[in-house]
Amino acid sequence: MTIEPPRTWPRSVSPPSGLEQTAAPPDARSTPSFDLGEVAGAVWRRRLPLGLWLVLCLALSGWYLKVAPITYTAATMVILEPRQALGPSPSTSQTVVAPSLDVAQAESQIQVIRSERILASVFDVLNLQEAPELAGSGPGIRERLTTALGLGDPVSVNVGDARARAFQAFTDRVGVRRLGQSYVLEVSYQAASPEQAARVANATAVQYIKAQIDVKAAAALQGTEYLRGRIINIDAEQRAASEGVREGRIPDMLFSDADARIIGAALRPLSKSSPKSGLIVAFALTFGLVTGLLAVAVRHALDRTLNTRRQVRATLGVECLGVLPRVGRGRDLKRNGLLPLAHLAMDQPNSPFASGMRSIRTGILLAMPNRKQVIGIVSWAHGEGRSTVAINLAYLLSVPSDTVELVDADLHNPTLTAVLTPQASAGLNEVLLDGPGSPDNVSLSLSPVLGFIPAVRAMQDADPNLNLGSERMRTLLGRLCATRNVVLDLPPLAAGSDARALSPHLDGIVLVIEAGRTTIEEAAEAVRLLQASQGRVIGVILNKARRV
Repeated sequence: MTIEPPRTWPRSVSPPSGLEQTAAPPDARSTPSFDLGEVAGAVWRRRLPLGLWLVLCLALSGWYLKVAPITYTAATMVILEPRQALGPSPSTSQTVVAPSLDVAQAESQIQVIRSERILASVFDVLNLQEAPELAGSGPGIRERLTTALGLGDPVSVNVGDARARAFQAFTDRVGVRRLGQSYVLEVSYQAASPEQAARVANATAVQYIKAQIDVKAAAALQGTEYLRGRIINIDAEQRAASEGVREGRIPDMLFSDADARIIGAALRPLSKSSPKSGLIVAFALTFGLVTGLLAVAVRHALDRTLNTRRQVRATLGVECLGVLPRVGRGRDLKRNGLLPLAHLAMDQPNSPFASGMRSIRTGILLAMPNRKQVIGIVSWAHGEGRSTVAINLAYLLSVPSDTVELVDADLHNPTLTAVLTPQASAGLNEVLLDGPGSPDNVSLSLSPVLGFIPAVRAMQDADPNLNLGSERMRTLLGRLCATRNVVLDLPPLAAGSDARALSPHLDGIVLVIEAGRTTIEEAAEAVRLLQASQGRVIGVILNKARRV
């Protein structure tokens, strides 16, 4: 039987219907555009790592809430009240001007309360050096790291240093702020227990009042007008204030000689002030979600692999015939390799894989309307699922009782031969070397309507100089195509030129790419090489996709 030469047409003449050459793919270096749906698909494909990241963030927040020391904050309210200086009463003819405070004076009183003299008095009177939250204040992380690296003197803690560190920690826990534009000051303290927080806050406010009374007492003693009753009153106020500092409570007395008065004593806090559980959990959830989505978006933007139909059409310029899901690798698959997948479309007809294969079969038949066709299944590299697609497609094409011949044309890595006929006495290699003869001599029956031609004889290696584009191969394909459809499992394009040499003699070629693995550049180069060899790429199969 005479085989026609490769079917090519002049550039000025269009090929017949059904044999249109696919347009050249766009430049693979250009990044494909994507819309919101595509980004949502990327998030869905990476939902497992995103969910694990969120769980990790929440777990870290829970761990922090468990180990973080609990603190309570109590606050005392102090209002500033300017007093008129001591002196003779103004005459009736003089205008009385009400004393007032300006903003600078209010801010100055904040610094007075935070001054070392007042805070040191509270610290010593209440013996806060032994407080649990202050006694453990040792050298900071920077000091310890500097010492460990030999960049500073070894850290030694003596009594003086321990007191200084405890006092520094104490001052950091004292808070003084002005409430809005009023003359009310809030004196707060953070402690490990609510009682201690209220006690120290009250003591600090009373010590501030006492300091003002001490100033008035000194002024009265130095004044020329010594009023004994005045001194007795001031002395009583001093004693009451001192007792209030020691006990950490507000004395039941009106301090008439102070320029401020306490309008709200610090009460025992009913709940902790830190760490804020709700805020920390909300922050962890928000941080995990934002960073996770950002990581997905960055990875999606930098991802050069093909994952969706839209990407295939936009970057390669060819139609995506179908998307096949990733099939789980169980123990049976690991032990028997491709064998459990060989009949998957037939054994599990309702599975997503079988549905995808039937859609691919329909697309191939619509693109190749002739009765008997030679179809090549090719991929860029090994492991992309080319052989699985080839054998399942052969089974599906034979369903209407049409005779189909499956040919393992991957002579140097015969995956189908090793799985289906490991004891083959002859194969495609021997047929091409010894002469075509009858193809039925080497064809093995997989079903009544499905034959299989192995690649090589069992325990033998293929001839490395064998050319799949030779005249003998064309003759063999002509004999097979005369009575049946032919499906060829072609070698990967990256492994050599065998698939390119055979592509002009095929009616159509289907490119199998692995989702998330095959890059845009590799797929575009595969299409370019096939079209440059005058092969007809009828479509692409997106295999092992996480989302169908």
